[in-house]
Amino acid sequence: MLKIAVLEDSKKQCEALLSMLKDFQRKNPDRSMEVTSFLVASELLDYTEKNGAFELYLLDIIMEDMTGMDCAKFLRSKGDMGEIIFLTTSREYGVEAFEVNAAGYLMKPVTLNTLTEKLLAVYRRVDSKYPPVLVRLTSGGVKKLHLDDIVSVESFGKNQEICLKTGECLLTKGTLTEWKDRLLARPAFFSPHRSYLVNLEYVSSIGPAGIRVGEKNIPVSRRMQKTAQELLFNYILNKH
Repeated sequence: MLKIAVLEDSKKQCEALLSMLKDFQRKNPDRSMEVTSFLVASELLDYTEKNGAFELYLLDIIMEDMTGMDCAKFLRSKGDMGEIIFLTTSREYGVEAFEVNAAGYLMKPVTLNTLTEKLLAVYRRVDSKYPPVLVRLTSGGVKKLHLDDIVSVESFGKNQEICLKTGECLLTKGTLTEWKDRLLARPAFFSPHRSYLVNLEYVSSIGPAGIRVGEKNIPVSRRMQKTAQELLFNYILNKH
């Protein structure tokens, strides 16, 4: 899932861009995204300070309170390495865009075709860092999964139930050990029980009743409950 921030101080142009992003998602259902929009640069910066960075920033350059270029420079000064695409009516900011390692420009008025071209290029770069995996389904066939979209894995012997952020659950062939090898190297995943793997990104609560992740309530021992809480706290802190 690609986390996208849209910064555009024109409400009308912001809504048009959000609509095009929805169109892109409808036409590219295998390219999941989560979009958050901002009309003011300071609100975007406050959000990243509290909730962590985005993977892609679509930044309007000319704005009243803080330009998109200044916003980009501030993000980079904080170590944010998210992809940046500027929205502009002029190419005069080329040197500054190079300084912040921007992925390019979208000239206004933005069209769905030009937006699609840029987005697909970003997805290809992200995929090269975190390539999707192919899993074999017990019903036959295979399915491509992005690991960040996995909410939990539950073992049923030689089959594993993979639950996704969409709410869909897949019964797959293979062992839990294979999934541990894939997932436990990533900071978001841990194993609270010998039969489960969970993604901390989707954990909503941890308590005596268990770990609530997505639609599941996973049983957990008192000792592991404390460990899970510490892992969740550390995960949230390290996202910033």
